[in-house]
Amino acid sequence: MAKNERHFISIDVGTTNLKISVFSSEYVFLDKYHYSYTNVVVDECRYELDFAEIWQAIRDGIEELIVRNRIVQADIILTTAMHSVQLLEEDFRLTGPLLVWSDKRGAEFVQQSSMRSLERRYRTSGTPNHSMNPFYKLKSLQNELDGKRIGSLKDLIFYQLTGKWTTDTASAASSGLYDLSSHRWSEALLAELNVDSRQLPEIKKPDFCLNVREHLFPTLKEGKVYIGTTDGVSSNYAFSTLERTAVLSIGTSHAVRVVTDKPCLNFETQNFCYEITDGKYLVGYPSNNGGNVLAWILDAFQMDWDELNALLKVQPATTGVFLPFINGERAPVWNDLLKAQMVHLDRRVNRESLIYTMVCGVMFNIKHNVDNLSQLFPFERIGLVGGVTKSKEMCQLIADILGFEVFVPKTPQAETLGSLALVKGIKGETDFTTYTPKQSFTKEYEQYLQVFQQYIK
Repeated sequence: MAKNERHFISIDVGTTNLKISVFSSEYVFLDKYHYSYTNVVVDECRYELDFAEIWQAIRDGIEELIVRNRIVQADIILTTAMHSVQLLEEDFRLTGPLLVWSDKRGAEFVQQSSMRSLERRYRTSGTPNHSMNPFYKLKSLQNELDGKRIGSLKDLIFYQLTGKWTTDTASAASSGLYDLSSHRWSEALLAELNVDSRQLPEIKKPDFCLNVREHLFPTLKEGKVYIGTTDGVSSNYAFSTLERTAVLSIGTSHAVRVVTDKPCLNFETQNFCYEITDGKYLVGYPSNNGGNVLAWILDAFQMDWDELNALLKVQPATTGVFLPFINGERAPVWNDLLKAQMVHLDRRVNRESLIYTMVCGVMFNIKHNVDNLSQLFPFERIGLVGGVTKSKEMCQLIADILGFEVFVPKTPQAETLGSLALVKGIKGETDFTTYTPKQSFTKEYEQYLQVFQQYIK
């Protein structure tokens, strides 16, 4: 290791865990730190995290990586999950828990709103009308907002690292409080909450940076913190070397996204549209159901990934259609109360065919969102990130059902590199494993897809 080599430290903070990755000055992955949250409150309505726990884990992780890799100079780039809400006192003391997108508070205000109000809010902010939208969470907390700062994961982490209360454009744009036309906080949306922009952080572009607070990391001689972007943006910029590519992330949930040069809005299907930086927008559809449903299937049938992969190789006869809405659903139906269903079963059903049918149902739901996105913004291939990429059989099934060539990065932590690509203006991943759809398979499953679509209209 060269003396005084500059390293890149990428912090990726999600809604269930965080990971911190170290890259060399040549953007080669070197080391990582992972932490899963323990102070979590989850019930039918709530999904609350403890920001104090998250910040302590970030500080511990950075310190550990600095010492382990003998880092003396570093650029720290932040990537955070979207749609979080944290109230603060004027002196930045936390007030209450950190609410993440899956917290359902505010859903009643969506249902009570007129169609005219829903459309106006959507076309102003580009954020779908759903409980994930922080506007509606804040609506449910309206009696607590007077004199409070309104924060989120991104601006609180940046504040702790630098002493400056600032957020990035994409995080602001996904807050439900941003005006896509004026490129600033929406006066009209804030007025509905009886708050003003002074209660919100300053908005900066992804490459905005400040020095890390002195003495925060004693062995670090020089450190800069870049405000960075959101997890969805980072995943897409990891594929910046591929043209006309949509990126599918299958983590706990799933989302499919493209980067466009202008806003794209469809009030009927409620795609999201979030500004990233000047002239760039993240457009796509999010779902509540993805890897979490696959994990639920494994648990329900007491099997592991090796057994599932073996089953995917065999491809037993599909005996029906599974509607995988065990967590309600965002796109394509935007209904928190939706439940899972199994339909069109026949006497051929057995354990293996039932499991395969359920896995295919997850993929049909993804395909519906992929097809809707392709009508907004045509693309030619799909980049895939998430835990499912560890299964070659699952990647092939995704290509077969979606009908697109699927590209999986070979570089470890490639999606984390996306934030570096955006902030530093470098290329994203260049080496991929490719899965080509078997057209005969795709055609065979059209009838099942049609049944799926009939039930979600």
